Amino acid sequence: AFFASPPVSLFSIGRLAEEKAEYAARVLSLNIRDVINQNLQGPIVLSQMMANDEFLIEWLQKNTKYSIESEGVITPYLRKLNRAFESDTIFLISTASGAYYNDMGMYKIVSKDDSSDSWYYKFMNSEADSGLSVDMDASKNHRFTVFANAKILDKDGAVIGACGMGVSLKSIQKILEEFETQYNVKISLIDKGGVIRVDTNSGNMESTADISILKICFKNPGGYSYTETNGGGYIVTRFMDGLDWFMVLKKDSNVIGSAFNEIAVGNIAVLSAILVLLLICTVHIMKKERTKIERYARTDELTQVLNRKFITPKREANISKDYRALALFDIDHFKQVNDVKGHLHGDRVLVEIAKKSKGYLRKKGNVIRWGGDEFLLLFRTDAESAVSVCEKMRAEINATMDVTISVGVVAIECEATLGECLLKADSVLYRAKIEGRNRVAFNEEDMKSGKNA
Repeated sequence: AFFASPPVSLFSIGRLAEEKAEYAARVLSLNIRDVINQNLQGPIVLSQMMANDEFLIEWLQKNTKYSIESEGVITPYLRKLNRAFESDTIFLISTASGAYYNDMGMYKIVSKDDSSDSWYYKFMNSEADSGLSVDMDASKNHRFTVFANAKILDKDGAVIGACGMGVSLKSIQKILEEFETQYNVKISLIDKGGVIRVDTNSGNMESTADISILKICFKNPGGYSYTETNGGGYIVTRFMDGLDWFMVLKKDSNVIGSAFNEIAVGNIAVLSAILVLLLICTVHIMKKERTKIERYARTDELTQVLNRKFITPKREANISKDYRALALFDIDHFKQVNDVKGHLHGDRVLVEIAKKSKGYLRKKGNVIRWGGDEFLLLFRTDAESAVSVCEKMRAEINATMDVTISVGVVAIECEATLGECLLKADSVLYRAKIEGRNRVAFNEEDMKSGKNA
């Protein structure tokens, strides 16, 4: 009986290894997708805010033809927004004049005869009022950029322009590099034509992916697929809806699979001894990997505060039952901090601000790193108390650090969804930025009405 057990046990261990590897790959690919989407969420919200800005709508209606005077008004507006929100690029196009503006001024007149403008006409002819597109930003040295586009409508619903903000592919390239280093995998983003759009090796970008990879991508073109490779590794593909690209995640080998293949030879006595060791190693590796994945799934590794994974569907559905107010804040001119003093200093700033935030909230709520330099604070106290806490925190950061923060506080209304609350908070934060930054903004009605009391 003893000698008959190893083959069965080995089969079980091998199967367990396969299931564990696929589970880890699935979770990892979801995490990568979510982090990329987080970096795109800011430009999406801000482009929609621009599209609803009354100043911008009025300017487009008054300036149906290009003039130097009109350019002199709109350029500072775009430049101010671009600096306030530290986007990689910003644009505005007038439907009437065809003038394309960015933060440097009037760049060009769009034309149906210019192939580089085809994205604009495709977007304007679509039924969608907003969306993502990937194109070369000719105004920024033809670098590939992910644009968050939004149509601008007048009060009658007629389209009078388009606006948006963009994230350069280098920003996404950096995200992939961090995941590759941490998890010892290779990640690429490939379009439907088989062209590699983003890769940590810039030399691979714009080349055609291997035909075997493309076959796996199109095996399940609208979702997720997992394929084992001969070396004991795997290839995972996941379709990215917003970008209309495939994410390809490749691992050449896995520890358990390699060990399993090595012990498949030899005599039964040696095999049995190795099996015991393999069982111990398997349990240790699985515990270590599971702990690592679960910790990553809910905790921001840099700041050690919660991340967006904390907001489960159940918690999101009960947001108004568990919390009474929320605040969104970010660090003013954080991009300049990174550019001037370096990313290591920027990381230290994020860690210190997260630490101060946790100190001020204590048992009053939760601190979540929402993405980049943006943090979400969930309060169990009312909006008035939340404003008081945020003001004290803002004042201390202003007095003790070389940065400032802008904060938007809103009450969580009964039956309100988290998305609705975040949209309101984004709008209030936007106001704090426009009013000069380094301040806490809020709606007076939230203070007076005792919402969600």
